[in-house]
Amino acid sequence: MNTYLTEWAATPIRVVPRESRLSSLGDESFLFLGEKSMPQVVIRQATRGDVGGILPLWNEMMDHHAALDARFRPAPDGEEHWAVVLRSWLRDDDVCVLVADAEGRLVGYIIGMLRENPPVLLPSAYGLVSDICVHPAWRQQGIGRRLFEALQGWFREKELSTVHLNVAHSNPASQTFWRAVGCEDYMDRLWFGL
Repeated sequence: MNTYLTEWAATPIRVVPRESRLSSLGDESFLFLGEKSMPQVVIRQATRGDVGGILPLWNEMMDHHAALDARFRPAPDGEEHWAVVLRSWLRDDDVCVLVADAEGRLVGYIIGMLRENPPVLLPSAYGLVSDICVHPAWRQQGIGRRLFEALQGWFREKELSTVHLNVAHSNPASQTFWRAVGCEDYMDRLWFGL
């Protein structure tokens, strides 16, 4: 089991291998935050059995982006296609799908993958964050940060030194989040309608 410690967390982030499941909710099952207790959120690798729990989060993310910008239009059968791709990613050693599991309920996920730069650029490979979503009721609790930190650990195991991602200009919450975790501007992706 890999354990990635964080400075701000009261407990380590545990990345549980695909074949393992959350089997016990003993003394460590709750994180106490002042007077309020919350179920412990475990960051672990996703399994095929998690696809049904990830899809509603993916739909929420897609609907959110579509509401922010009319140019972002999911296809009517997009969920079916994405589910097929997600299942293939779960078998791909160059893709990491992590979930935030709150006592058996998926409250977030992140997807990272290895990508190659053109041969004229260094480094030769980089990590790409394809997706991240935390259920709206679970936001502002550090889950997105924990997901990204666990994914950084996977990228480091793959000996990568940089991570790339796309952030919608029309999504100020996402812009703020990515800058807060240390990302900085690199390239602009522009749109031109024909």
